[in-house]
Amino acid sequence: MSLRRILILMGATCVIVAPPLWGWKQLSSSRAEYASAQTHYNATVAQAGRIVSLRAEQEQVADRKRPEEYVLAQVNRVLADAGIPSRLLQNVRPEADTALPSAQGGDGPQYRRQSVALSLREITIPQVGAFLARWREENTLWTPHRIELNKHRTRDDFDDRYNASIVLSTIYVADSTP
Repeated sequence: MSLRRILILMGATCVIVAPPLWGWKQLSSSRAEYASAQTHYNATVAQAGRIVSLRAEQEQVADRKRPEEYVLAQVNRVLADAGIPSRLLQNVRPEADTALPSAQGGDGPQYRRQSVALSLREITIPQVGAFLARWREENTLWTPHRIELNKHRTRDDFDDRYNASIVLSTIYVADSTP
């Protein structure tokens, strides 16, 4: 066999084999991109469903103002149930008690929003999540309205502890008796 013939056979082999190999590489790359896009799409659909379900929920209205001690007892119980040491609770204090605009133009009951703020020191993000999940399961009257996390200052830059401020609110019917 001559050198020319060998070169022609090698060239023909490359022309025949190269396109399917290149196509296979493109196919595997496309499959990986599709899987990534599908995962992202599924996560987006799940998040959108969660938002829709949260918007559909209605806030419960209490028949009267709740004493702050009532909230303190609930917070301590939820902390214990979530496995969070009670020493992390710094304080629970009244935040506000404000009138809400009336939907009936003054006729009908007057509603007020009562808010309390609780401060947790040196808490981790998983502990905050555990507290909020447990709070949601056990407490339908008080809802978290604001959560602030500030990095807890330590010598260790890799410490994952935060100081958290959580504002809980409830709506109640104002007492109309003089």
